[in-house]
Amino acid sequence: MTRTTTTSSRHGKPRSALERGLDRVMDSPSRRYTFGVLGGMLCTALLVGLVFVLLGGGGGGDGGEKKPSAKKQKAAAAASPTASASPTSSDDLLNADGSDPDVEAFLRDEAPAHLKSVTWGGAFLRIYTDLGEGDMDDPAAKALCTKAVEFLTSVDKDDRPVVFVHAKKNGNGYVVLVNNTNGKCRPVHTR
Repeated sequence: MTRTTTTSSRHGKPRSALERGLDRVMDSPSRRYTFGVLGGMLCTALLVGLVFVLLGGGGGGDGGEKKPSAKKQKAAAAASPTASASPTSSDDLLNADGSDPDVEAFLRDEAPAHLKSVTWGGAFLRIYTDLGEGDMDDPAAKALCTKAVEFLTSVDKDDRPVVFVHAKKNGNGYVVLVNNTNGKCRPVHTR
């Protein structure tokens, strides 16, 4: 009784056509060495190209002229006499830390209780208060949200502004007390 041995892969499955083809190509040591060297050269070339691009190499054909940075452009625009006459975007009215002095001044006049600071986080207005984490039903939190939405829609900063009123920082960070993501300013009950 003779046994025929067939090369099979794991779990007794027959080898796929790809595996059989790779076996034929890589059957001799010289071919394995050649493919190893070619693969190493390809990887090295890709790595050198990546480093070259990341370090800012490549002339790009611009004649070596460098464009001024965004900070330099803003400084030049501010120094020019026509800069004050040009219209400014709403982003220009924000402080460097993202706070909005117009909204904060309005809220300090209209609903000053518990207000700490007002900042923009992307497209969202965030109002930070000295209220505790459990004060979601506090009327001052809802008033701050409502007044902020009224102000933003009245000055055309946004058609449907999204406002979050946060509690003071604790172990859970700045917990959201009230928001208007579903239309009206409503308390956020997280528990």
